[in-house]
Amino acid sequence: MEKALMISIFILMACSLVSAVGVSMYYYEGKPLIIGPGETKTIEVASLIASHETQDKDVKIEILEGSDIASVAGSDISVVAGSVDNVIKLKISIPDVAEGMEYVVKIKTSELTPPEGGGMVGFTTSKVTSMPILVQKSEETPTGISYTWIILGIVVVILVVIIVKFVLKSKEAPAK
Repeated sequence: MEKALMISIFILMACSLVSAVGVSMYYYEGKPLIIGPGETKTIEVASLIASHETQDKDVKIEILEGSDIASVAGSDISVVAGSVDNVIKLKISIPDVAEGMEYVVKIKTSELTPPEGGGMVGFTTSKVTSMPILVQKSEETPTGISYTWIILGIVVVILVVIIVKFVLKSKEAPAK
């Protein structure tokens, strides 16, 4: 009986600790951010998600690794309870000579808002996530008319000329 009471108390305490903000990364191992050498972009890299049971949270975003190519665009974010539309944006600047290189940016998200309740010891949570970046030239699609369309156009014109000549010859033949 005493063991069941201890397990029940533990479960109740654990349920009250579930008041955190989740981080959903858009780029991860197996799906890296692909960017070209010499490019600078501000990119949404993750969503911050808060459950309905939590209070509003203030979250601080830090770069732990990869700050030579990445910086946080808006390091403090206020996450409303139940929201899913808060995003982490990074400004990524890749050097011109970085083609073929791979970078890893480690992002730390820390909750700044202590838990509710007077007199309680508050613990704030932090999470560290990694985002791989692959530097490669983007395959640019040619603008304008390609050689395939030019050749196809010439073939169509030749076919039209042959058909017209055949029709004209067939009309002249019965006149004899």
